Amino acid sequence: MSGFFGIFNPKGTGIDLEAFEQMKKAADHPGHDGIETYIDDNIAFGHVMLRVSPESQYDQQPLKSSCGNYILVGHFRLDYRDELGDKLGLTQMELENTPDSLLVLMAYQKWNEKCVAHLDGDWAFVIFSKIENKINFFKDPFGISAIFYKIEKAEVVFAADILIFQNLKKHKIDLINLFCLSINGFNSIPTRTLFEGICFVQSGSFHTFKDTTKITTYFNFNSFCRERIKIFYLHDDDFVFDYFSSFCSAVRTRIYSNTQGIMLSGGLDSSAVATILDKEVKLSNRTIKAFTSTPNNLDSRVPNANKTFEEKEYVNEFCELNRSIVPNFFSFSDIHYSIYFSKCKNAFNPILTNNTFWLNSIFEVAHKEKIKLMYNGQLGNYSLSWSPYNFLLDTLIDFKFKRFFFLFKDLVYYGYSIKDILINLLLKPLRDFCVKTINLFFIKKKIFGGTVFNDKIVNEIEIKKFIKNNKIILGYSNSVDSVKIRTEVLNSLNQKIGMMWYLESFRWGITSLDPTADLRFIGKAFSFAPDLYYRNRESKYLFKKSFRAFLPSNHLKNNHVFKQSIDAALRIKNDLVLKKFIYDLKDDISLYEIFDISGVIKLYESVIDPKTNKFLLRQTNTLLKNLSVIFFFKNYS
Repeated sequence: MSGFFGIFNPKGTGIDLEAFEQMKKAADHPGHDGIETYIDDNIAFGHVMLRVSPESQYDQQPLKSSCGNYILVGHFRLDYRDELGDKLGLTQMELENTPDSLLVLMAYQKWNEKCVAHLDGDWAFVIFSKIENKINFFKDPFGISAIFYKIEKAEVVFAADILIFQNLKKHKIDLINLFCLSINGFNSIPTRTLFEGICFVQSGSFHTFKDTTKITTYFNFNSFCRERIKIFYLHDDDFVFDYFSSFCSAVRTRIYSNTQGIMLSGGLDSSAVATILDKEVKLSNRTIKAFTSTPNNLDSRVPNANKTFEEKEYVNEFCELNRSIVPNFFSFSDIHYSIYFSKCKNAFNPILTNNTFWLNSIFEVAHKEKIKLMYNGQLGNYSLSWSPYNFLLDTLIDFKFKRFFFLFKDLVYYGYSIKDILINLLLKPLRDFCVKTINLFFIKKKIFGGTVFNDKIVNEIEIKKFIKNNKIILGYSNSVDSVKIRTEVLNSLNQKIGMMWYLESFRWGITSLDPTADLRFIGKAFSFAPDLYYRNRESKYLFKKSFRAFLPSNHLKNNHVFKQSIDAALRIKNDLVLKKFIYDLKDDISLYEIFDISGVIKLYESVIDPKTNKFLLRQTNTLLKNLSVIFFFKNYS
């Protein structure tokens, strides 16, 4: 990913050039194609280049408009460029020689702030107008990008990576936001980072800085999904063609000529991305390197672990069918979680998870092999291979009885028995709804029992007043509306995951691409009725029917959920440095004033207990999260 940074002084009293030079030094990561800067009376812009497309060889940023009024800097990876070129009146030859940055500048000159409605892909940019003496920050509605900023005295300091400028001075930790981040199921506060005064631009919005700050939301994902015009066809094959061709377009628009890789598991989503890539790149006799993380040493305490979680068989079978995808397996046996705690300095999200070791390690290997593009299928569970088993209960609870009986009759036609319908499509979803509702009640009552913060600090920062107004998300939604659940999860993932992928990719000089997050494809997927995803006694019906000719049958029939970090508890148990870290916490008296250190140690001892006979993914995730919060606090307190 390309990156950018800069300083804007609306009063024109000069720029802190020393701070700008520090930002330039912090932005210089290996693997990029150079840094360029532009300095004027009241602005200083910097750009870190990463060339991944043919037209990017013509890209020069910071970019000045031909009229001399606008200066633009940003990260761009535009999709469906042909359509934008047509709107701007460019010929095909002109378009091939026009980088994304210039397309966006032309779009801004033509449509001003409304240009965002014409831009598809992953992008975030800053544009300065000399005449108006203002600066705008724009972020895509659903993509892999980021913009962070702070307003200090007369200056607006910004960067695509928060680490570029967060260490320019000492900041006060936002304890309320840190508390929210420490709780599973809670949103962090919108636009706020873990440092007071440092904010970020949310997806689908732009911020204007002149005499005052103005925030404009131009895209609402919930409305986008809710207002999709429903598509109806007579035959299922027509749905399949529409769905499959839309996804193919999402993959095809992300294919470039650079060295490419893909994070490939034995699951459905990354395999679907890979099989389309295979059909495209083999026409030019190219290959794509697949990176698959496999457990290092599955815990002998758990029976049948290898049979349940081993992915090599599935990946190898897939690659036999798709010869342009070259399999490579990594166990990262020498990687421990302890090496990452000293890096818990990212004020956007310093949290380590079970997956941290293999995600970072794959990026590191890809970087060493000079891979510039890395594909994944991160959002596929809710966009590509979604399966709403509670769609029938939706209609009953909403009193749509005519629709209910129509679907009921349709299910019987497709082979369901009345017993199956009552048990699997009505009673089980109703049971889950009741369980979630009860859990939500007790979570609100006992939320403070799940935090690493102690009771004293919780009372001091008045966190309870804030919790009453904060929204509980993933894992605790008690809605029975399958479309609403799908929308909420995708929107929440979009606000966090896209920025996290960007930050990790940028630091390794790699561009991440996720076709399952293509907004046009997601819009198409929401245009189909939920029951189309669950037919013929098959979950993920639309996906399986679309890819039956392309994926091995074992892939489509496999019900295992692959977890590349299934050996997390064993890694923690064998990590002697981590053990020392944890027991050293006992001696740091100052931490007891903020955190429940004894609770952390107790959780650690339960994870490494040799009597445990099951995987402890929830416990290991909680332990890593608690330790991340503590070490972030230690790094900056």
